[in-house]
Amino acid sequence: MWAYRPNQTSRRVKKKVGPKFIRLFVIVFAVLLVSWATIFFYLRHEVQKLSRQEKALLATKTLLQKKVERLEKGDLSAYEEVARQKYGLIKKNERLIIFKN
Repeated sequence: MWAYRPNQTSRRVKKKVGPKFIRLFVIVFAVLLVSWATIFFYLRHEVQKLSRQEKALLATKTLLQKKVERLEKGDLSAYEEVARQKYGLIKKNERLIIFKN
């Protein structure tokens, strides 16, 4: 029968890490590493794509600001350009030719 003895120190048995645990740890670590790398490269690709879109939008914004400035100044050639391109208007004695691609 087992009895508590205060003068005796208890022995802790150290368990050895088995090869199954090490193999499992390596597999889990590898899976996590691959998933983190995949996420990292995907996000880096997305950042580059968004950066290219930002540059294109800034260029478009600049062109539109220039058009607005020309229209605000009252430049008649700017109004004529808009009328011709957007609304297909033509001057007297002109012919409009539309090419299909």
